[in-house]
Amino acid sequence: MRYNDLIKHTLIDLLSVMTAEGATSLSLETLEKTLDAQNMHVDGQELKQLLDSIPIVNTVKDDVVFFNKDSVDAPDKKTQDNTVAKLAKKKVDKEMSK
Repeated sequence: MRYNDLIKHTLIDLLSVMTAEGATSLSLETLEKTLDAQNMHVDGQELKQLLDSIPIVNTVKDDVVFFNKDSVDAPDKKTQDNTVAKLAKKKVDKEMSK
């Protein structure tokens, strides 16, 4: 899986959960910090380009991401668990290689 695809899937999972919990927007800064915490480093411009390709994103305005609630189904628990497991394995592998 390409690095940008991994980031895109992580964003989709995160935004889907946020929307399912009733959120309607999120700041770009929060998204960047969330990705950085998962060792996925992306600059603001690249993040905006990735967000433009995600159907759940309605628009990005003034560094705030607004969600399109109509395009979201309930998040798939199995997919979320698999994503979390992959990210955890990646982090452990990285730490073990030091």
